[in-house]
Amino acid sequence: MPEKQSRSETSGRERLGVLGGFGAFLLLMFGFLLFMGYSQTTESSGILWWQETHEVPMDERMPYLQGAIIFWAAAAILAGITLWLTVRRQSGRLKRYVPILKGVESMPVQQIASIVNVSPGRVYRDVQKMIDSDMIDDVYIDYQAGQVVSKKFTPDRSHKTVVTCPSCGARSEVIVGITRACSYCGQPLPL
Repeated sequence: MPEKQSRSETSGRERLGVLGGFGAFLLLMFGFLLFMGYSQTTESSGILWWQETHEVPMDERMPYLQGAIIFWAAAAILAGITLWLTVRRQSGRLKRYVPILKGVESMPVQQIASIVNVSPGRVYRDVQKMIDSDMIDDVYIDYQAGQVVSKKFTPDRSHKTVVTCPSCGARSEVIVGITRACSYCGQPLPL
């Protein structure tokens, strides 16, 4: 039962983010319409040939400008709150992977997905985001094997080979299956 509850809370939070973004957009557009009313300096009345044009005084246009500023400020506040909630939710979602991956040599993505109750595709994206943002730096994703692997893990059937760095031309010894950076220039070495 708690799994269904957490999924409904997640979808509710996503809907709240979408509604917040849509609300901010509407406030921004209403502010724009009010600003258009403020920027109209002349007004015409009458029909075709008998039209009269007169200038609209500033004191009649000023409430439009004030309303536009209020709507724009409300849109900025709502957009800021929505962005803050979205970032906070995403960082909280990513933090739940840390205890699962801590101290693990190798773990199938499918197993991680079943633990956190999400799709394997979501696990791939989330773990890659964590690696890219340096939230975790001691693992990599082996897409071919469908596993998250520790950089310190040495496979049972491993063998070493010498590769040439495509960036600086230095030759380095690597274990096949383990990503390593060139010790001279820091670029990833091809496997």
